[in-house]
Amino acid sequence: AHNPFDMSTTQDLLLASPDLNTQLVLGLLQAVAWWVITRTLGALIAQSFSTKAWRDRWLALCKSTNERSYGVFFDDDVEHFHMATNMLAVGFQHAVGGALCLPSALGFASPLAFALARHGALCEVGWELQDVAVRLTQLLFGGKVGRARNPAGLLLILGIHHAMALSLVIPVNVFYPQHRGIHEMVFLLQGAAAVAMFAQNYGYTLDIQTRRGLRAMKANVLVVWAVILWSRVLRFAWVFSVILREIVEDGNLALSAVGAAVVLAMSYVNYIFFADATKKMLKFGRMRPPSPDSPDAKRRLSEAAALAQGAFGATRTSATLQRWASGEEGPAAAAQKLGEEKKER
Repeated sequence: AHNPFDMSTTQDLLLASPDLNTQLVLGLLQAVAWWVITRTLGALIAQSFSTKAWRDRWLALCKSTNERSYGVFFDDDVEHFHMATNMLAVGFQHAVGGALCLPSALGFASPLAFALARHGALCEVGWELQDVAVRLTQLLFGGKVGRARNPAGLLLILGIHHAMALSLVIPVNVFYPQHRGIHEMVFLLQGAAAVAMFAQNYGYTLDIQTRRGLRAMKANVLVVWAVILWSRVLRFAWVFSVILREIVEDGNLALSAVGAAVVLAMSYVNYIFFADATKKMLKFGRMRPPSPDSPDAKRRLSEAAALAQGAFGATRTSATLQRWASGEEGPAAAAQKLGEEKKER
């Protein structure tokens, strides 16, 4: 019989073999890998976003979501920006982990599909291990800056979130290495979460003071709401109930007890995400595009005319300016068209 504490071979590591030693080694390797990847990617995202015209609008909505929906308060916008850009890098990690689980979740029952899914689940373990290590280091040795990056509300959500993967992934990879339901659960918690995260952040870049931007936002919040409803409420509950029943029937009561406890706690996080998505869907769904006769539209027209006249020699009667003021054109598109109008004249 294979001793779970034997040294893992290269083949064991590549196939994410379902023995304890291999799983532990892979978890640590993934922790190092994701520490490097998320920090590098987070820095690149921060550098890119700093120059975007929509940067302040995006950050304001990230800050509002953190504070009003998640109860996460930072001391200043610098910390909010650091957190928001870093979470997009985490979204990439979630996307990779979810993608690795997708073949098995879709029913492809092959050794390769199962191995990929085990690696996908360990992606989450690796990221969470390094996240715990980084935050403990910040809290213990980072002084005021380290404490500022770890407010109580954030630690509460992360503590609940991390408990599930850190306590369950390696045991289920060892005892249920070919379980399609478990692989689907991991996909729901990583892959679908990445879709919702990226879609929501895209929505934060939209200018809802324009008709086009508001239409895009309405579609965006509906997509996010549907993804979260399916992955964090409906399908989540059903898949977990199936998994728990099978584990209980196998007589693995310790694993089923731990699983039930951490999933119950995770349901609180799911509730926060779903409540936030529902609130946004209702808020933006009720919004109406600005009227051409509204004070805001008139102000936009006056500002646009003054800006365009100085830059392009355009006049207040420009059709492009009228569309800008009414919300049909965004600033970038309007500026480009005004330049073309000037060349034609």
